[in-house]
Amino acid sequence: MNIKRIMDPIVENPEILYPDEVHKIIGCAMTVYNILGRGFLEAVYHDALEVELELQGIPFEHKKHLNIFYKGGNSSGDGSYIPMNDI
Repeated sequence: MNIKRIMDPIVENPEILYPDEVHKIIGCAMTVYNILGRGFLEAVYHDALEVELELQGIPFEHKKHLNIFYKGGNSSGDGSYIPMNDI
């Protein structure tokens, strides 16, 4: 029986930069969701994802300052995660 994993089309898509890394990051997010389930505030998932990224050895920057350009306006804020510095 040939069962494709959910992420296989994403990993095999040549248009995605860093497909292996993307697969690992999404896998971390899915692990957090599968363990915690639904219903928590964003901060709970944020902290859990930070732990999971560290456990998987995925480098990231916590709360990196970002300039946000949306519909002609400028804003700034803190991004939750900037994993692997390039993605």
